[in-house]
Amino acid sequence: MVEDSKGSDNLKRRLPSTIVGKNSSSSHTFPVHNSPSLGLTNTTTLKKLFTAAPGTLRRKQTSLDFQFKQPLHIPTDISDKEYQKSIASSEKYTINGVDVRFPFKAYPFQIAMMGKIIKALKESENALLESPTGTGKTLTILTAVLAWREAERTNITNIRTEHFKSFVFEQEKQQTPNPPISSSSFFIGADTKSNNTPQAIETKAAGALASQRFANDNDDFMEAVCDHQNVNHSIAIKVNNAIDKIDLGVVGDGSEKSKALNESIPTIFIASRTQKQIQQIVRELREKSTYRPRISILGSREHYCINPQLKRSTNKGEECTSLIETDSCGYFNRTRQLQGHAKIQGEERNAIWDIEDLVTVGKRTRGCPYYAAKALAETAEVIFAPYNYIIDPHVRASSGISLENSILIIDEAHNIESSCMDSGSADFTEQEMIETSRDLEGIVKQGHHVDEYNTLIHLIKMFLDWRCKFEDSFTIHEFSKSLKIWQGPEISQLLGDMGILPGSIPMITQAYAIIQETMGSSDKFKLLKREYPSQRSLQLIGGLVMILRFLFSFDPDFINDYRMVLTKSENESRVKDSLPWVYTFSFWCMNPAVIFKHIESMTKSIILTSGTMSPISSFSRELGVKFAHTLEAPHIIKDDQLCIGSLPSGANNMPLVGVYKSFETFDYQDQLGLSIARLANLIPQGLLVFLPSYMWLDKLMDRWRQTGLEQRLGKTKYIFTEPRANAKKELENLMAKYDSISSTESGAILFCVYRGKMSEGIDFSDHRARGVICVGLPFPNIKDIKVLQKRDYNTQRASSRGLLTGSEWYSMQAYRALNQALGRCIRHRNDWGAIILLDERFSQSRCTSNLSKWMRTKIRQWKTLQEAEAVLKSFFDYRIKAEFELKLQLEAHIPDEKKKREEYQVEQEQICKVDEPQTDLGLDTDFNTAGTLDSLKGTIENPIIPKSSNTEINILNWVIMLDWILSRITTHVLTVTNQYCAWYLLCRQIHLKYG
Repeated sequence: MVEDSKGSDNLKRRLPSTIVGKNSSSSHTFPVHNSPSLGLTNTTTLKKLFTAAPGTLRRKQTSLDFQFKQPLHIPTDISDKEYQKSIASSEKYTINGVDVRFPFKAYPFQIAMMGKIIKALKESENALLESPTGTGKTLTILTAVLAWREAERTNITNIRTEHFKSFVFEQEKQQTPNPPISSSSFFIGADTKSNNTPQAIETKAAGALASQRFANDNDDFMEAVCDHQNVNHSIAIKVNNAIDKIDLGVVGDGSEKSKALNESIPTIFIASRTQKQIQQIVRELREKSTYRPRISILGSREHYCINPQLKRSTNKGEECTSLIETDSCGYFNRTRQLQGHAKIQGEERNAIWDIEDLVTVGKRTRGCPYYAAKALAETAEVIFAPYNYIIDPHVRASSGISLENSILIIDEAHNIESSCMDSGSADFTEQEMIETSRDLEGIVKQGHHVDEYNTLIHLIKMFLDWRCKFEDSFTIHEFSKSLKIWQGPEISQLLGDMGILPGSIPMITQAYAIIQETMGSSDKFKLLKREYPSQRSLQLIGGLVMILRFLFSFDPDFINDYRMVLTKSENESRVKDSLPWVYTFSFWCMNPAVIFKHIESMTKSIILTSGTMSPISSFSRELGVKFAHTLEAPHIIKDDQLCIGSLPSGANNMPLVGVYKSFETFDYQDQLGLSIARLANLIPQGLLVFLPSYMWLDKLMDRWRQTGLEQRLGKTKYIFTEPRANAKKELENLMAKYDSISSTESGAILFCVYRGKMSEGIDFSDHRARGVICVGLPFPNIKDIKVLQKRDYNTQRASSRGLLTGSEWYSMQAYRALNQALGRCIRHRNDWGAIILLDERFSQSRCTSNLSKWMRTKIRQWKTLQEAEAVLKSFFDYRIKAEFELKLQLEAHIPDEKKKREEYQVEQEQICKVDEPQTDLGLDTDFNTAGTLDSLKGTIENPIIPKSSNTEINILNWVIMLDWILSRITTHVLTVTNQYCAWYLLCRQIHLKYG
């Protein structure tokens, strides 16, 4: 990938420009994707990092800031010296005019991706990026965004500093003939003989006011000048008034200087689906990146709460609030101390903490990690949060998150469309509304905010009264429920009949906001002991207010993007005297743009990324937002690491078409089972089989149990099936057992469901997924009312809104779920495995064209099962042989390592002038593991080590002894491993030859 600096003719033909990387030892030119939009430069020099003088900017204080006596740093995996060394050894690039430090030599597509990101951020545009798992996607994105932020901070700081220098100089000229402006340490960072001159004081005042005006931008460089006691107050007022006049003069001129003076440095939000995925991103930043921003990780009380009283609570949120209101949570009262400990102190910039760190220090200081994380977010440069904290308007508001002028990065964004629709939807049962109404009526009796609570009670009773009057005129009937659906103007008419009109929405919104504000003040100050609505009541009211605002306030056309549904379903509760029917009010959002366009309007740029974004064409049309920068990156694996092909027929050459009609036949079920059994016989270790639904999984396992196929398959591999239930402990136990058994030669087979628990969020690297078999195409359930409504909505609005047609949307859902399942195989650059698409439809180009780009170029079309078996046998024999040769190379390297250890030991013994330890374990080279380990055990329990009066020599003797023992253990373990590999290869050859 590295080319000569002059560049080849081929490179010149392909590329409009090149990118030059430079480190301390070498200079290299990398090819970049042929895209003139990248804007890569040919410069080979890096600008020096700007170091501002004290007093330029100041972060505003938060409600939990305080002074503590003994600050305690968050644990970190990297020391100051190691951090500085990592910066020095990192690769340096200049991309789109931004200096970038990458921890190692970047691949061309990584440079291209960073170019896309930086250009998008510079031009305040959006980017859509697909990069396979294991290609360094996360690190590439973090590096590009943080490099741009560092460059932006430097640029803005320089312009502001020069601007205020010029301004104060003009002010000084009007007051004194020769103001000694150049002597100010604020501007030049140099020590002066006197800091108390009027000019110096005025300069500090300007810097202080500048820091107040641009609070929350950055406090990396300086101490707060505002704390100085000698600032002349009258001058400060004069400068403040002048700054206002300056703003009037520069706001509209459109220059870069004007923008820099009025812009703040954006906060970066990084969202992912689960806390586990967020932890992986933080780990990348912590262990590999050379950038060290201030961070905060937002999460639920389930992850953060350390109060023993709430350990087994099923409703931590409500009980936490109750403890705080009654001043019964000592952890909350010591939040400030934990926040102080968790903040990066002084100039140390290498501490990147994660949830475990904050919880650990929280237990040590007895401070609340949950509220500390929220407080740290107020001054954080990068904030990590789960999807719903960013996408869900209600959760975002209650968490106090502002996306104004921010950079939003959404990782694992392949589900962003459905996540937006879910966030814009809401369901309320009649019983929940009754309980909420009673809850609010009880609070009104105490006389607090009576008007606001009565407004919300009246809103809920409008729905309840209407439901009581509703005639039994349901239009859709299913097995155990009936539905009535309204859309567009029908919703407006129905809500008007209830008494909910567009003009009443501001009053309802204000009432809810006041209640929220009083809740917030009680958490912070606990001024009064009083009752407040339960968390459930607040969630219901907040959800209802959010829906009404989307229907009437934000965009008049949004009401056409909703379906209002009343559902009557059987009550499955076994509680005595419970009502026979459950009524549910639902508002279904059919257009993800309702949520996403609102988010996009607040942010500076949005970057969507995932390993499986394909087909990427749907995102812009469904989300209603333009993505000016897109990239489908290749994989970094070699061709011999992946075998992927489609198989149209089964064991008896019967076509395999995984549609409902054929699936119901025993012929299809039997042929599918025989095909999987024969393929499983060839695939070593772990094998995943994805099926379209749990119904398919249950029916197939029942059929194979009856025909004896399950028993036959079980002789080849241990069988696991994905559980339907969401029991966390059950899933963890299953995965632990699967992980263990799949590491053996015969391995295990795990039957999974598309869009299920195994399709994302679980790492199936190496032996866990040497093969992935995908059965059929996972189209959404066509009988699902919500799916039907969405498909019909798209069909009606495709031409007027530029949306996908209903059938296009329906197909996109299938291929996106398929690509997510395919991504379970090949999880890092050294991984290897096979993917088999078991369906006749994959022989058609219209199906394979919707696969991820890096897979489309590698897929083979097998005609028969016998052909597929021959290819797979050859592939796995080659891979097993390659693994065995790698073990042999390792074994050949052992004597060199042993010699080095022995030379080191002799050298240390000569230095310390001690005799050689009198314990000899021998150099067993045969398979005498038990005797060797017994000898080692005896040596450890009764070591013969010379004694010395010198404590340091005694310690060193122990170190030498332990090092020597470890080297012997390593030698024998590797000997056993290699002999096992030899036996494994021999047995496999015998098995393949004689069966």
